[in-house]
Amino acid sequence: MVSLKFYGGQELAAALNAMPPKVARKNALKALRAAAEGDRARAALLQGVLDGSIDAIVTVDAHQRVVIFSTGAEQLFGWCADEIIGQPLSVLLPDRVREAHAGHVAGFQRSSIRHKAMQQRSVVAARRKDGTEVHVEASLSKVVSGGALYMTAIVRDVTQREAAEEELRASAGAG
Repeated sequence: MVSLKFYGGQELAAALNAMPPKVARKNALKALRAAAEGDRARAALLQGVLDGSIDAIVTVDAHQRVVIFSTGAEQLFGWCADEIIGQPLSVLLPDRVREAHAGHVAGFQRSSIRHKAMQQRSVVAARRKDGTEVHVEASLSKVVSGGALYMTAIVRDVTQREAAEEELRASAGAG
């Protein structure tokens, strides 16, 4: 009896089990090679997205530990992916917002909402490796993969935009 654990594996296993054992083994090996190649192709595609995004992409597990940290995240936060992977998300937040943020993330975990776009008025403070603060906006999503929950934030630095808006307000008030 053949048992396969990958996307589409149940349908393939049923088809293989209907074949003579020798043919099934040969076809199972072909299917496993194809699945592995597909996994490599998907991993390469994901890596291309992570490397090419100017926005920061940060994924955490259900325990709020960083599992993905894009090139854009490295540039925004000043951490190398190798340094931050496995660390709690809270290291990217100022102390004063950590507890409230953890509560918001936990609420998002429990909710039925799969995607959440934060609006401009939802700017939050984040912390770089050097301790400086940066104001950011984020879009959130969550997915269950392999029975585990993951949450991803696509984060954009809005510090310069806020400064320009403040300058415009100051100019309008002076005129």
